[in-house]
Amino acid sequence: MLNEIFSGKCPACSGAAAINAALCDECMSLLHPFNYFCGRCAFPLLWPGASCYRCKGKLSKRITNIYALYHYDKVVRNMILQMKFHYHIRLKYTLKQLIFLPNFITKYDGIVTVPSHFLRHFVRFYHPADILAEYAAYKLNIPILHNLKRVRYTKFQSHILRADRKENVKKAFYCKKFKSHIKNILLVDDILTTGATINECVNELYTAGAGRIDVLVFAK
Repeated sequence: MLNEIFSGKCPACSGAAAINAALCDECMSLLHPFNYFCGRCAFPLLWPGASCYRCKGKLSKRITNIYALYHYDKVVRNMILQMKFHYHIRLKYTLKQLIFLPNFITKYDGIVTVPSHFLRHFVRFYHPADILAEYAAYKLNIPILHNLKRVRYTKFQSHILRADRKENVKKAFYCKKFKSHIKNILLVDDILTTGATINECVNELYTAGAGRIDVLVFAK
C-alpha cells in the first residue's frame, strides 16, 4: 500500500507521474471539465445549444439543477473503476486534488450522499461520492445528512444492461424523514449515466420532506 502511495506512477494509466501530481501530464490533458450548461437546469452540455438530457425527461422533474464536474471519458472512467473495484488508495487523494465546485445558485440545508451498501463500503474502505460530499460540505459550510440508506444489495449498475438498471435499484433506498427546517438538499454521487440510481434516491428524498433537490456528480 505504501509503495502504491509513494510510487511515481499515474493512478489512472500507470505511466510515469510526479509523486505529488494528481495524474500524469498526458492524463491531465485528457480530462474534460464541462464548460457549457443548460440554461434551464444547469445540466452539463458538450457544446453550446446541445439537447439537454435532463430537460428531455430522462431525469426526475423533482430535480431542480444538476451539476457535473467532468465528462465521463476514458481517464475519468479508469479512475472510477480503479477506485470501485481495485481498492486504489492513491486515487482517493487524486480525486481530492481534482474536485472543484460550480457556482451554486442556492443555499442548501444539507448534503446527502448516494450511499453504497455497507458490504461494499467495507471492502472499498472509502466511497468516491463521500469524498466529493465531504469537500462540498467543507467549502459550503453545511452538514452531511445521513438520512438516506441503501437497504437492499444490488448488482453493479455498470455490469447490467441499461434497460435493466431502473429495476435493479427499485426500492433499494430508504430515507428517514428530514427535520422540518431541512428543505434544500444537495444530492451527491460519483457518476451519472442513465440516471436510474439518482431518480430512485430523489424520490425517497422527496417523500422524506425535501423541497428543492439539486444534484452534484463528479462525472457524467
